[in-house]
Amino acid sequence: MKSSTSSWSLSVNHLTMKFGSSKALDDISVEFNSGEIHGVVGHNGAGKSTLLQILSGALSPTNGELVMGDQKLEFDEPSKALEAGIACVYQELSLPMNLPVYQCLFLGHEITSGIFTNKKKMKDESKRLCALVGLDIDVNVILENLSVAQRQLLEIAAALGRNTKVLLLDEPTTALEPNQVEILFEIIRKLAKEQNLIVLLVDHKLDEILSVCNKVTALADGKVILSRKTSEITLEQLTEAVIGTARKHSEVSDKKSQQVEQKITNGNYFEAKNIEAEGLHDISFTVGQGEILGIYGLNGSGRSRLLRLLYGDLKIELGQLIIDGKVMRFNNPQDAFNSGIAYLSEERKRDGFVPLMNSGENVTLPILKLFKRLRIILNHQSRKVFADNQINNLSVRGNLKGPISRLSGGNQQKVLFAKVLAQKPKVVLLDEPTKGIDIGAKREIYEIIKQAATKDNVTVLVVSSEEEEILTLADNVLIMKSGKVIGEKINSTGLSIIDLRRFSLVSSGAK
Repeated sequence: MKSSTSSWSLSVNHLTMKFGSSKALDDISVEFNSGEIHGVVGHNGAGKSTLLQILSGALSPTNGELVMGDQKLEFDEPSKALEAGIACVYQELSLPMNLPVYQCLFLGHEITSGIFTNKKKMKDESKRLCALVGLDIDVNVILENLSVAQRQLLEIAAALGRNTKVLLLDEPTTALEPNQVEILFEIIRKLAKEQNLIVLLVDHKLDEILSVCNKVTALADGKVILSRKTSEITLEQLTEAVIGTARKHSEVSDKKSQQVEQKITNGNYFEAKNIEAEGLHDISFTVGQGEILGIYGLNGSGRSRLLRLLYGDLKIELGQLIIDGKVMRFNNPQDAFNSGIAYLSEERKRDGFVPLMNSGENVTLPILKLFKRLRIILNHQSRKVFADNQINNLSVRGNLKGPISRLSGGNQQKVLFAKVLAQKPKVVLLDEPTKGIDIGAKREIYEIIKQAATKDNVTVLVVSSEEEEILTLADNVLIMKSGKVIGEKINSTGLSIIDLRRFSLVSSGAK
């Protein structure tokens, strides 16, 4: 890729993106200049991801336009954005782990000589691309043998291999150690200057944004709140812009704190003590029986990773997990399941159900042994009666005899709650329990969660990126940032959305 010294820009003009009646972006205008690193910040739901998706061709805006130089851009798919020189490196690394470096860097656009792949040219070009991002590695090595930091840089190298003019980076430092972050930033600075790139950096760590970016734009509720040179703004000003304005949570009653004390029968029923694991550091907290603990933090804070660890999907390296006074060691999710822990993933279509099975079959899938006679013969009638009762209790609507994939999102989620409750769990772990469902179904699911805690005395840990949801459901709230728990858990009585945002941004945590 040849560098150019001439200045040019990418302009976002009056961009609006609607999903139904809600606006993810509301008439925003921003200019990104070549040779500069432009930070984009904002809280959960501010519109950052939507902006990246539009720029990378994954979404088409409802209104507005993109202009590069003097050319108007219109994308109906990501490949069109790549052709225009816009490449996005997402937070979740995407290069295949089972291929060598040189193949990964040219996956989908291999260098050929006639009908044959020219491996020598690919390897030579791969060495050049690796050098651009400061990587001194053998291009024949398989990716699984590289560190996370090296693979992050390879993702950038792969983007540069497509003659990139605009490099979009989505939370690139999430999995990196502090010394690796500074190395990455130095490489980004060099690329922006020497290759005359526009680098758009989405990052929730505001101090990082101020240290590496030339300009920063803050979004809140789909609108541009601030767009200035970083040399003209303080960390405090940027923090206030990101926090934005949010009404105080109106559904919390004055009696909530008293109700929490009354329903929690064992305040230390579920306890994490100084837990260390990959991406998680010194995790300590307690949850009582019948308590709903909300876990809140920005994307990349470690909240979903924590649930996976508690469910045995990640290994505890140090520290203890204690349930009802007993130290637990989970080697896998089956161990957690056997100990009375149920987990509901945020990706229901990928992890939650078998699409072609009907609702009842999905509900009873984890507990089939309860319906077997002599441990061999499945009693289909008793299984069906049990499943029908579970589903009816949660008012699931739709064709329950057909594949679950044909139900609405809200009804699919209620079936999954029926599946969780059928396990008669002692502890329930919920990751984004109302993701992608309408407001009516949300209210029904909130009631299901509250009933499980209140009537069945189930301990509930719920992760949500929606502040309103956390405040509606949780008795107490735990704040996470950069893989750590910040301060002690906070009683949710009287908490506001602004409080949550502020606590998740400042490292000193809540008092």
